[in-house]
Amino acid sequence: MKSKFFIPLLLILEIFITSLVYIRFKEVAYNGDALYEAQVARNVLEGKGYSTQEMPLYAIDLYQQKNLSLKNPWINTHKFVLPVYLKLFFIKIFGNSLTSVTFLYSYFFHFLTVLLIYFFALRIWPKKYVFAFLSAFIFLINPILGFGTPYIMISGLNLGVDAFFFLLFLYIMYLWWEQRKNWALFAGGLISGISFLDRYNSGLYIIATFLVLAYLFVWK
Repeated sequence: MKSKFFIPLLLILEIFITSLVYIRFKEVAYNGDALYEAQVARNVLEGKGYSTQEMPLYAIDLYQQKNLSLKNPWINTHKFVLPVYLKLFFIKIFGNSLTSVTFLYSYFFHFLTVLLIYFFALRIWPKKYVFAFLSAFIFLINPILGFGTPYIMISGLNLGVDAFFFLLFLYIMYLWWEQRKNWALFAGGLISGISFLDRYNSGLYIIATFLVLAYLFVWK
């Protein structure tokens, strides 16, 4: 069986399994930070700037201490730009429901990660299509098996995006190890930079991994 058979099959399974998880957990699985980012995205789209109608209690206390205005919307300075502007893109396409946009954001990166696992496995084990499919399928059904969490799968948290960028970085570094091409190093640096736009933790994980790989395969 060829690769072109397994990719549509993974897409069908992704839609089916993610829909089941969404139906089961949609009332409780939304994360406040993820919805917060979607609200900033909606405000940007409505011309209100990089702002929000919500503020944590500690920030309200700080505003009061400094006699700053508590009139909203407040300028937002602690939500990273990548999730905000991707959610803005989803709002423009799918409508103004923040919960739906948050789910689609998670779904989008979850499926990209499933595909990436499939192609990464094929790169390591060429023409082992069944093995590559099983690798991606195991990741896909993690929430059902209990090894992953449905909350991360659909809540809009950055953790799923972190996993995608980290795995993409490993894939690019594997290509560099195979081919020793400069473009792969450039691509790895670019992925690292983009991951910082998602969350600084994500970028730090990638840089730490790069240093370890450089020590093992280049400097040692």
